[in-house]
Amino acid sequence: EEHNIMNNKNIIYTLMLVLALFAPQAYAEPPTKYRVSVGTMVFSDFSSKSETDYLGASFSMPVSFSIKKSDYRLSLTSAYLSQIQSNNTLSSGSGDTSLSIYYNINDWLSIKAKHKFATGNQGLGFSTGEDDNALSLDYFYFQSYSTSFFATTGYKWVGKGDRTDRQNALNGSLGMSYSFSNTFTLANSLDYNQSSYTNGNDVYAATLFGSHKLNKASYVGWFVGIDDTNTYSSGVNYGYSF
Repeated sequence: EEHNIMNNKNIIYTLMLVLALFAPQAYAEPPTKYRVSVGTMVFSDFSSKSETDYLGASFSMPVSFSIKKSDYRLSLTSAYLSQIQSNNTLSSGSGDTSLSIYYNINDWLSIKAKHKFATGNQGLGFSTGEDDNALSLDYFYFQSYSTSFFATTGYKWVGKGDRTDRQNALNGSLGMSYSFSNTFTLANSLDYNQSSYTNGNDVYAATLFGSHKLNKASYVGWFVGIDDTNTYSSGVNYGYSF
């Protein structure tokens, strides 16, 4: 089964990419833009509300490749995962793979469709073993050149297979960002994830992000977060565009 912390990493990583993509740019972008991103994330779970008997820590190394052309962007994301099981043994393996298509409807609204391929190791708890589909809307309000607000609402259709305890789920985020310069942006968000299990608990989280543009082609992002299951998370990622 997927754990709350594995679900949380998806929205955190998406917001990190959004922060990097929509931060003020000091350079003009080419008509077609390619981006490669790799990162590391660490989760420490002291939850009494987790959907399995998992307690401990986990590590994720997500990798993403995207192509942006005009108002469209195509992104392929996967991850290598490690976690300490409840019996204190370390398990590692591949996570699921997601293919996302983004479309900027206008300057303040975009839509994303995502299909998750169940490529992760189900036996280790890195995948449900079923494909999922999701649709989300992202809203951006630029109050000034340096200050912006964002909101995300989404719905996920989960693959149930033979299981009866899986359910479709809602998610959403509210946040704001502030650009201190053309190269440094700070943002925070409040996030909600409905459980995709009928007997699971919904999760509320708060996250702080930072994005540092190193030069015309690359940036470094980081985040720290906590949710109401007492799961602490942190991570960094590096992105390169060409």
